[in-house]
Amino acid sequence: MINKKQQKTQQKTQQDIKRYDELFFELGLADLPADEKARRASEIEENIETRVISRILSAMSEEDKKLFDACKTDADIEEFFKKKNIDPAAIAMEEALNFREELIRDAAYIEGRLSALKSNKS
Repeated sequence: MINKKQQKTQQKTQQDIKRYDELFFELGLADLPADEKARRASEIEENIETRVISRILSAMSEEDKKLFDACKTDADIEEFFKKKNIDPAAIAMEEALNFREELIRDAAYIEGRLSALKSNKS
């Protein structure tokens, strides 16, 4: 029998996967098992998070990086972003869209290459 915590985790995983269903379809991964979809969704989120952090840090001066490192709480970080006019949500959206486009472009390229290889073998 599944306890409430496990049930809540399963619901969250199903919701996370649902957000990626269209992307998985476009990538030809719609038939993957749910656990594999969950793993891939997690990898995508980690990649986007890394891109957002990298982009924010690369735009900061050394002085701003020191000020940012001094932030102790989420409220401190939010205040820092507000003062520096950094919108992490907008950056995350841009990076997510860019990453999605890259994945789709790469999948199309790979599919084309595989089709060409199959045609050459025939």
